[in-house]
This record gives sequence, C-alpha cells and structure tokens, in this order.
Amino acid sequence: MTRRHLGLVILAAWIGSLGWLLHRRINHPPGAIGSLTARRLGPGAAYYTFELEGTPIGSAGLTVDTLTSGFSMLFVLGLDGLGSAGSELRLAIRSDTRLGRTFRLLTARTSVTEGEWSHTEEVVVGTDSLASLRIAPLGQRAQRVGGVSAPDATTPTSFAFRFATTGRVQVGESYTTMVFDPLSQGSVLQTAEVIGDTTWVLTDSATVDTLTGEWTAVPTDTVEAWRLEVRSPAPFTMWVTDQGWPIRWEYPFGARLTRRAFELVETDYRRLRRAGSLPRVETAAGLVSASALGLKLDAGAVPLDIVVSRRDGLPIGGAAGMFAGGRQTVRGDTVTIHPTPGGGAPSPPMHYRNTTGFTAQPMAVLSGALREAVERYGNTSDTVASLVKWVAQDVRLDRSNLAAVAPELVVVNGAGSREGKIRLLVALARVAGYPARAVTGLNVDHPLLPRYSWAEVWANGWLAVDPNEGQVPASTSLLRVMEGPGRVVPLVTVAGALRATPIANSKERQHE
Repeated sequence: MTRRHLGLVILAAWIGSLGWLLHRRINHPPGAIGSLTARRLGPGAAYYTFELEGTPIGSAGLTVDTLTSGFSMLFVLGLDGLGSAGSELRLAIRSDTRLGRTFRLLTARTSVTEGEWSHTEEVVVGTDSLASLRIAPLGQRAQRVGGVSAPDATTPTSFAFRFATTGRVQVGESYTTMVFDPLSQGSVLQTAEVIGDTTWVLTDSATVDTLTGEWTAVPTDTVEAWRLEVRSPAPFTMWVTDQGWPIRWEYPFGARLTRRAFELVETDYRRLRRAGSLPRVETAAGLVSASALGLKLDAGAVPLDIVVSRRDGLPIGGAAGMFAGGRQTVRGDTVTIHPTPGGGAPSPPMHYRNTTGFTAQPMAVLSGALREAVERYGNTSDTVASLVKWVAQDVRLDRSNLAAVAPELVVVNGAGSREGKIRLLVALARVAGYPARAVTGLNVDHPLLPRYSWAEVWANGWLAVDPNEGQVPASTSLLRVMEGPGRVVPLVTVAGALRATPIANSKERQHE
C-alpha cells in the first residue's frame, strides 16, 4: 500500500467517525434523558434529607449495584424528628429490591419499624407476573396474604431509572408504566411528563469547618436535570439526572426529599438532632392511628364536605384531585365524602376480583366462612352487609404481635389484627363475586388526622364498609388517601402537612 492509499484510508475513517458522531448528536442530543450513557447505569449511592414544611425530620439513602441479570437497589429511610420530645416516634424502612435489566421488579423485601412495632413484607413476582405477598411480624413466620398482578412492573424507587432508559424522553414528552409499591402493596399505572430542565447545583460534597467542627456544603457539582411531573393516585414531582438518579422528590402537602452530601445528611443532622438544636414536627397527618388513640368513629351517614389545604398556607394547585375516586368527589379544594356510591360509575378493573393469590386450601376455608356468614345473618339479599357483620362480630380482634393477617388464618383462628379483619372482608367479598379493596385514609373528625384503614366493596359504585366497627356504610369522617393497608411512611410522605377542615354543610365541626 502506498502512502497515498494509506492517506485515503485514514481520511475515509476520519469522515466515517465524524458521520457517526453526527448521527449520535442528532438521535441522542446532549442532555437528553435516555442518552446512551443512561443505558449503562453503573453502581452508585446517593443520600437525601427528608423535610416536612421545610423542617428536616429524617434522612434517606439509595444504593444501586449492578448484577449480571439486572440491578440491586437498597433504599433506607429513617424519620426521627416527629413528635414532641417526650413522645418521639421513630419510623424506619429498609427495602432491598432485585430488578431485571429493564428495571422490572423481581423480588423485594421491606422491613418496617414504627415505634415499638416491626414487621417485614416480602414480594416475589413469578413468571406469570403475579406478585406473591407475605407479611411477617418481627421474629415470626411469614404469612401469605394473597397476590396481585404486577405485569412488567417497576418500583417507586426505580421508576426514574426506567424512565431514563426509554431513549426518547424530551421536554414535553410523557411516559407511562406500571409501578408496584411494596409499602402500599398494590400496582398502579404512573405517567410522568417532562415539564422542564435546568442545570442543578448538587451539594454532593462537603468539607469540615475547622472553627465549628461541622461539615459544610461544597456546592460545586453541577448536573443537567429534568423535572418530571408524575401523575398517579398520589401525584408528585421529581428532579432527575440524565441517568435517572433522583435529585429531589416533592409531594403536594409539604414533604420533600433532597439529595445532599452524606456528611450533611448523616453526621451534621444526627448531631444537631441529638443536641436538640433542630425543631420537631409534633403532628403529621397519619402519624398516629385512630385505634391507638382509642377513638370511637362517628357513625354518621350524611355527606361531608372537607376543604383540603397545606398547613403552611402554600397553594396546592390540583393536588386536591388525588382524593377523587371511590365515594369521594372533588370540586376545587373541596372534597365531598358521600355515604353511598353514586350510580353509573364504570365497572372497576378485574384485578379487584382477583382471588388467584389463594391456593385450594385457603379458598376452601374462605368459601366455608362465606357460607357461614350468610347463613348466620340470613341476608342473602345484601351479602355485603352479612359479611361485614360476621367479620365485625364473630371474628375477635387480636391486638398482639402474633395476630393473624392472612385471611384464611384469621378464619381458622377466629381472630386477627385490624388489618387481618380488613383483608378477610376483602377476600370474602371477592369470593362472593364482588370487586373489593382495602383502603387507608385519615379520620378528619380528630385534630391530629390519625390514620385508619377500612374496605371498599363494589355495589354499583364503591361502597365504604368498616369490618372492625361493623359499619355499612363506613363513617363519612374517613377521608380516603390511598389503597392498601395503613402504613405510616407513605401517609406521612403524601399527606404529612395536610390540613383537612370539615365545613358545616352537614356536620357542625371545625378541625385542623
């Protein structure tokens, strides 16, 4: 080969490489979420401070490890700035999740600690996309509590990472995927829209101030970030990097997680908290349970209007819409809780009829309990009322840590926890052919807005029923916030600084 030929080869290679770079620039513009770098997510860790109405009350950490088959994610959240100094309530969750290469949920094990009470929740998604759920009180054997469909579902923590690998997300674009939340134990469709981008200054570094001995931020790290507006039953917004790493979660009612340097999140925060230098948030919506307060729920069956707002007075925009659905309607910032469902609503999805999570033996136990309930209370024209009365009166409430949660075990033992009785009612209704679900919300008849769980059964619309109090319909003092059992952390995250003010259209009372 002559020098001329060699020069032509080099020139052709150079032109080819320029063409390839131009192709990449056109099809993957710099900064676009879903760029080629986003598809090669490497190991990493990030730390976050948790604030409620601007007051730090805890911290969180997210660690990502790569596996040959996908990813491993560890998310740890601890809240300890809640409650007065004499009645501090510590909340903690640790969720260890395995995901496939497309961030599809494979397994999840979540440990939850609420004060003196602890339990674990296990999720395994089979090849049939059925997520098997098990719950184990601290030190006890796990109880299978059923299963839900989770086709190609990701998790709340990995949602942004999956979003970042679509390769087509730009400002104005949107993306929808199924999300399974182990804490609320359900699957929902979430849609995220990119509504803006900016250059974000991260406080991912810190240095020691030699005069005070405290760590101080070194905000020199800048990254391109995109603002996602996530529409789900509990809407929120978040800022993410080009690889999907969350920088900030922002919830409508005052809760916010913001990425910061580890030394600021852990070292300084813990020292200031121990020294009593940080204020406490004495109340948060859902922080305590109605049953722990010994409340007797109002059995009122008249419509109730509730004005929802933030305690700090900041606007909530369309956040009131998160309360729409079921027996609740929303107009502006006012939520109306109806005692009975309105007619003409579309039928609910089939998964609310799902009993495939139960094997033959549990199904036989539940079918026997269904027959007993109807025969005992003799109301075949209103099977739902018979079931609620049977669960409320014939199934004993077990307040111990050994209480049964799995529906068939509640039947066999003749006793169960409050959650167990709700799960049993839902299971019996489904066996009888009624769509049903467990829900959680707040008792707006008390100034602390304590959490409470009940059930909804489809009867030409969602009818709220309370298998613990035996109420059909359930009290209209109960504002539904989310599906699933009454977990503290999701409620505090979603509605921590909520103000719910009943107005005198039907009941003469005023609470915050």
